[in-house]
Amino acid sequence: MSRGPRIPQTAKRVIIEEALKHKGTNTPRMVVVERIKPLIEPYVAQMPAEESIANLISWAWNHEQSPLDEPWSLGNSLKHNIPGDENELLLALWRKSLLMGKPLTVRDAIWIVQLRDLVPSGDLLRTALWYSIRQRTRELLGEDPLDTRADDAVIAFEAMHWARDTLVRLGSIPQHASADTRASGEWMRAYSEFEELQDLVDSVPLPDRPVAVGALLVHQIWLAQFSKGAKWATMPRSAKEEVAARLWQEVVVAESHGQQLWDASRETGLEECERAAIEYCYRWQPSQELLDQVGLTLLPPKDLIVGRVWPKDQPPGRAYSRISV
Repeated sequence: MSRGPRIPQTAKRVIIEEALKHKGTNTPRMVVVERIKPLIEPYVAQMPAEESIANLISWAWNHEQSPLDEPWSLGNSLKHNIPGDENELLLALWRKSLLMGKPLTVRDAIWIVQLRDLVPSGDLLRTALWYSIRQRTRELLGEDPLDTRADDAVIAFEAMHWARDTLVRLGSIPQHASADTRASGEWMRAYSEFEELQDLVDSVPLPDRPVAVGALLVHQIWLAQFSKGAKWATMPRSAKEEVAARLWQEVVVAESHGQQLWDASRETGLEECERAAIEYCYRWQPSQELLDQVGLTLLPPKDLIVGRVWPKDQPPGRAYSRISV
């Protein structure tokens, strides 16, 4: 019996990451398959057979465990040379991980220590878990498990770049404004516009996986822009909440595409990846359907990348070839 087309490497990576996210949660395998199918759709010409996806999930779940995936404990911290002065933080996040149903592993603890000064404390556990999943995925795919350049780029560049470039693109701050000016009047005036819509932002459920800080900010920035649309003032609250939720879905998909762009184009070198990802973030905007719904008209930049759509004939790994910077 045919099992459908071969699964491309980028889609395989997404499947394994999602499988590892659900490992040990008692989620039925076919439920995970259904959750994965829309995630890999942009990266496949034809949807693989469910059996093929399910087999890859089982392979990821049942593969020989790494010592790094043993449960974390103070004793294991000694064994793996995790500094003792991190124990208070690790115990606190270990308790939180138990409540989440995903007990901390040695691998998670190592990433918590690595990331503690780089991401907001509220995002530390989720970000460390994501780094762990990404590292384990690279191990299973036979890649360098410590090649974290794509993940580091989210922290180093996208966290503020996407938000900053979106504000520049919309004319809220000048082109020369840097991330270092975010505490200055330019950034504070821009932020005040969307802080007024915080109640709408709070009505949108966050995804299970961590997303870059920039994605959260970009959602709020565009929502503030939507509030300037000709139809916004007369829209009922329920319609505004629907728009906020749909906008968030588009931002999350765009953030995922940006992440895959970094992954798929790593062989071109970090500088080229950086240029492509930043250019992608600058040119992205919500779908025309949402813009029409709120009555907002924008002047698009050249070669605009729109909303949820990535051209089927141009997967993320080749996107940089059509971008001039």
